[in-house]
Amino acid sequence: MKKYHLYLWIIALVGLMTSCSQDETDALPTDTNANRVTLTASLPADFAQPQLKSRALPAAPTDHKLRCILEVWDTEDTPALKIRQEICPSAGDAEIDFSFDLATAGTYKALLWADYIPANQEKSSQEIAGLAGVDSYGNKYYTTTNGLKEVEISITLPIYPEEGDAFFASAEFTKAEKALTIPTVTLTRPFMKLTIAEKNAERFASCEHVIAHFNTLYKFDVATGNATGIKNYGLPAANGHRNYGNDITIGGQTCETLICLYLFANAEDGTMGDIKLEFASSDPDKSLPTVTIPAGIPLKRNYCVNAAGNLIGEPSSSTVNMTVDINSDWTTPDEEYDTEITPARNILDPKRTDGTSDDPKDYHYTIDTPEELAALSTLAKADAVITGCTTAKYRYANYKLSQNIDLKNEPWTPIDDFFGTFDGQGYTISNMNVSITSQSTSAINGGLFGYISSAGTVSNLIVEGAVTVKNVGSCRAGGICGWLSGTIKFCRFNGTVSSTATGSESMNYAGGIIGNSNGIPVITGCIANAKATVSGGKADNSGTGSLAGYIDGRSCKYSAWNNDANEGTSAMIGKNSDSGNSQGTGNNSFTTISGLNALLNGINTGVPTSTYIWQAGGDSNTYPKLVPRPSSGN
Repeated sequence: MKKYHLYLWIIALVGLMTSCSQDETDALPTDTNANRVTLTASLPADFAQPQLKSRALPAAPTDHKLRCILEVWDTEDTPALKIRQEICPSAGDAEIDFSFDLATAGTYKALLWADYIPANQEKSSQEIAGLAGVDSYGNKYYTTTNGLKEVEISITLPIYPEEGDAFFASAEFTKAEKALTIPTVTLTRPFMKLTIAEKNAERFASCEHVIAHFNTLYKFDVATGNATGIKNYGLPAANGHRNYGNDITIGGQTCETLICLYLFANAEDGTMGDIKLEFASSDPDKSLPTVTIPAGIPLKRNYCVNAAGNLIGEPSSSTVNMTVDINSDWTTPDEEYDTEITPARNILDPKRTDGTSDDPKDYHYTIDTPEELAALSTLAKADAVITGCTTAKYRYANYKLSQNIDLKNEPWTPIDDFFGTFDGQGYTISNMNVSITSQSTSAINGGLFGYISSAGTVSNLIVEGAVTVKNVGSCRAGGICGWLSGTIKFCRFNGTVSSTATGSESMNYAGGIIGNSNGIPVITGCIANAKATVSGGKADNSGTGSLAGYIDGRSCKYSAWNNDANEGTSAMIGKNSDSGNSQGTGNNSFTTISGLNALLNGINTGVPTSTYIWQAGGDSNTYPKLVPRPSSGN
């Protein structure tokens, strides 16, 4: 299962409500019934595609069938239910089609819901939300007999994957005095998938079962997309029960699943309350203490939230530290369909400004949201081919920022294996949070970018935030880039960089701009106000510097670094690969912003070919900003 760290929290957000105006609808030219309305619904790609790699619906879980409900409400001051239809599409159907008659012109709202019911369930006539004579299936996991404005969890326990899967959408439309076709409405999930796991396999083996106690939302209004109501649940789990004991990778570490369930969530992100875990020991002569996971686990609709900690055997009074991954992949690990690539393409492709050949250098994209930046990270990591191309790939293309981007301290997955150009155009990416913990023997690269190849260039960009890397194998951590073979020019990083190598023979480097270098990289016109630290690893293969943990000093030109021990790192380079220990050309340290401002003219004139230059801030507390270089005629 591929991770989509937060931001990948950022990119898989699906439009939860689809609106259709009269201008967006067309009359059916062949339908002689002017009252007829046709609506087509589709399930999300990650649900419909994994098994068959098409839009066809997959087979339902054993002893279940998929039920799809359509309700049509008027939009009067006191809305009334006018239409309710329920159908059970077959596996292999590409879409779900509804057709109904509305004799009265006006504005209506269509509500859609899909869930699983027993395979042998039959219809019966019922009154639903004041509408009599509705042919309706019975309910199992969700109660819908009060209408889709009042969907409730109908069982005493929380909803489990996968038969507890459900989807919703709403669409407002206007019916005139002719037949109407409503554009296809795509449903999405109303909840998140929460997994709580134990990091320590030995401790997990000592546990017979667990009961999780927590509060959760249990009502859902399809019309508004809001979840309400609070109930307290006690969820038991043991060997052979639902996903208990399944391996799951969280924060780069293999963990053992304790609980896995679906929880209603709102479009606006929230957090879980306390989760109390009661453990029963596999040894009848021993007891295991109760542990409370404090409130704060993200509650994020349409995402998988995976949280792991050292939970079993910990005293109840101890602090519980959790590692949390957020991703958009709802499929199981053995399914080959990649649910990340398609949504990422859908986000980034509309931002393409040109490019029609199979040469990636012909393709240019603008980026102005966290979602679009995260989409680039996903597509680069997946080595994905540009839509419509045979060989051209996203990671070789050209990108420009069109405004500042706030990453809001959500976990960021570095843009890795980057071979293209990234022009920040003087804008700032703020509140970046890179936190990677791994038990891998392979190297980990942390930063806004993981690795920038010899063909890659990042320029005219300001990044603010924190980078933390911890790994058994080698670590490379940098504010802009973990591992650099290419070029970084006129970039600034403000923040902290920390790298911990738990392997005694591991390489370990941290720097404000880059962690480590390879080949003949270039750092030009950059500014680092970075506190960089390393811990562990092999002493003669580790280093920390304000600009770079490891690089040939001559590769750094006309750059500046804060060597104040409180706010920066004294050394420009942690370990200089140049035998002459050169500090390069035009590089200088500073301890105050005023001191930095005095260096700017030397940087700007030292690199006369740069498209942007540094301009001093308005006062002694404001760091320099990037502005376009004036033309020679001005």
